[in-house]
Amino acid sequence: MENITLGQTKNRFQISSGKYVAGKEKILEIGCGVGTDAITFAKYGAIVTATDISSISIAHAKRFAKDSGVGHNITFVVADSQRLNEYLEPQEFDIIYACGTLHHLPD
Repeated sequence: MENITLGQTKNRFQISSGKYVAGKEKILEIGCGVGTDAITFAKYGAIVTATDISSISIAHAKRFAKDSGVGHNITFVVADSQRLNEYLEPQEFDIIYACGTLHHLPD
């Protein structure tokens, strides 16, 4: 698997389609919404922690993940992306993924 370093940009669809997920990577998704990309990562064998500030989105994401058969590979957390340390235990991730979230942050 190719290493992706800070400053490099990979196409969202390449990453979320599994091109950069070989299996068993630990992925943190920030701003998962209803879980579409988290579910795709899990289908490729990744262990995913998916966060979103919306409890409604997380509830839908949990249901979709269960219906997709990958709910056991995803931990969904209602969390403010600016204070993840208050919601998650310190841990390492192979990939940190955030798509469509930056415009929601305050200036």
